[in-house]
Amino acid sequence: MVDKTNAANNAGQEPPFEEILGQLEQKVARKTQDLQATINALENEITERKRMEEALTLSRERIKHMSVRILETLEAD
Repeated sequence: MVDKTNAANNAGQEPPFEEILGQLEQKVARKTQDLQATINALENEITERKRMEEALTLSRERIKHMSVRILETLEAD
C-alpha cells in the first residue's frame, strides 16, 4: 500500500509509484512483444534454412548420380 503522507510530500516532485509501475509494465509488455516477434522471425528463418539445406542435399545427390551415370556411359563406349 502507498503511504499517503509520503505521496503528499512528493506531490509535484515525482510521479506516484503506481504510475511508474504502470509505465514499467507497459515497457515490459512492449519488449516482450518485440522479443516474441524476433523469436518468430528466427524460427521462420531456421525453417527456411533447413528446407534449403534439404534441397541442396537432394541436388548434390542428383548431381552425384548423374555424374556416375555419365562416367559409366563414357567408360562403356
